[in-house]
Amino acid sequence: MKARVEKAICAILLISAGFLYIAPPGHARILDPRLRNFVESYETHLPIFISSAYDFQELGFSGSGTVDDPYIIENLYIESENEALRIHDVDSSFIVRNCYMTSQHSTFALVDIQNARNITIEDCIFEMGMSSLRASDVETAVIRNNTIVSGTYGITLIACDEIEVTNNSISHCRTGMIGSSLVNSRIIENKIYGNIRVGVDISGISENNTFLGNRIGWNGGYAGYPANNNAVDDGAESVWAQNSWSDYSGYGDYEIEGASGSMDTTPRVLTDTAPPVIIQPANATIVEGIGEHNIFWNITDDFPFTYKVVRQNYYPSNREWIGNSITYSVGNLPVGSWNFTLVLTDVVGHSTNSSVLISSIPPLVTPELISTILVLVLVVSVIGINEFGIKRKKG
Repeated sequence: MKARVEKAICAILLISAGFLYIAPPGHARILDPRLRNFVESYETHLPIFISSAYDFQELGFSGSGTVDDPYIIENLYIESENEALRIHDVDSSFIVRNCYMTSQHSTFALVDIQNARNITIEDCIFEMGMSSLRASDVETAVIRNNTIVSGTYGITLIACDEIEVTNNSISHCRTGMIGSSLVNSRIIENKIYGNIRVGVDISGISENNTFLGNRIGWNGGYAGYPANNNAVDDGAESVWAQNSWSDYSGYGDYEIEGASGSMDTTPRVLTDTAPPVIIQPANATIVEGIGEHNIFWNITDDFPFTYKVVRQNYYPSNREWIGNSITYSVGNLPVGSWNFTLVLTDVVGHSTNSSVLISSIPPLVTPELISTILVLVLVVSVIGINEFGIKRKKG
């Protein structure tokens, strides 16, 4: 009987400990901040290397590889030491959609497409790489709605035919876009800004390309390169029309640098007069040691450039701001009041900031209190067991 009572008491103690446990023992520490610019619905994936239709099937991508039913690579987050995606020598049609790919180095192309036909790359974020996106010997492709940052070269098109590059944002690269032996292609309504050396660079072997309605500005002027180096065209039979330029005076044609002698005969002035707009998040109270809290800043700006989040005793350098929202995880904060200030700067230097106060309070049940309660329960239990034994002996 005594053994059964002891087992029952032990079970009660274990259950009680499970309900009472709130935070791990020890003092909480400030975690290194994580600055995220991407939606967490991405699926983390290893780098992808494809050289045949069989590889698409083996890796489980949907589709059959026809024009009407292309293979689809989508919703993936790939962080690679070198290449994140390499697709070479395939006849199959494919789509790369809604992916975030980044690399730690600039030795290889981040996304490398070679000898392919009938492809689409859309709604992706490509960050870093020798080329963030390189296509060579590609025919009939659509590259649209992508954000491309921090590559040595943003988009590189080599020996490509009938490429449509539409509504992409390219910034923070050494060169925004390079075309070499690029023919019969259309570059339409892209934002190409804040690149270190030049915005668009078209080589002498390229011909019959159209540049229409792009916003090209504030390229060059970094790392010792000449300022306002927005476009260079050494190709032939290029058509430039209705593009907006940050260095256009507002009068006459806009002359494109380079041997082609190209002119934008219907140029527009590109300006950025408004600072970033931030929707102010609410202050918050969190409990020390329980989960994490994210600060979400929703932001509007046409030409986002850099950001940083400043807190007590932490002054980070600027980071590339590549979208219109920033999520910041405050980590597991010690008890106290913590001020987090987001500082945003757009490409022309307009700055805006937003501060959020996070109050971290102690948990209602601390590890020390749990220990005290368990000791008291144990003492009471031992006393109860002893009294039970004494009563049995008397009986």
